[in-house]
Amino acid sequence: MAHPVTGEVSAPPGFATAEMVRRGLRGERIDLRGMLFQAALLLTLLI
Repeated sequence: MAHPVTGEVSAPPGFATAEMVRRGLRGERIDLRGMLFQAALLLTLLI
C-alpha cells in the first residue's frame, strides 16, 4: 500500500518490524515518531 504523502510503497508490517529490529541491532536511531504516525495512519484506514 502506498504512503499517502510520499507515495512510497510500504513493506508488510512483519517486514517493517524485522527491519526496525535489524536497525536497532546495528545501533541506528529508530524513528519512534514515524512509527507512531504510521500506526495511527493504519488504524484510521482500518476503522
